[in-house]
Amino acid sequence: MTKRLVPIVYGVLFIACLISPFYLDWRLILLGIVLLHLQFAIFGGCILTNLEFGKYDKIFMHEVLARVGISVNVKVMKILMRFILPVLMTAVIYQTQ
Repeated sequence: MTKRLVPIVYGVLFIACLISPFYLDWRLILLGIVLLHLQFAIFGGCILTNLEFGKYDKIFMHEVLARVGISVNVKVMKILMRFILPVLMTAVIYQTQ
């Protein structure tokens, strides 16, 4: 049951993060980014990924893209999801202010 719920939770969180600049204060978004990086530092990866795959070293979006036939380097995906996407989100926040 838990493994079936994880992709749904991921999807909801991903969409919520993408549209967060339109409904959240930038300080809350910054706090979320900091908490995300703390999770990576403490656990070595994402808690939801561990629930689904039993490992912290996998990346959910990498697995989703692989299932639809898109091959992406794991290291590139980690950099994109952990650093580039949060920076882009911060840029969107300042654009909407």
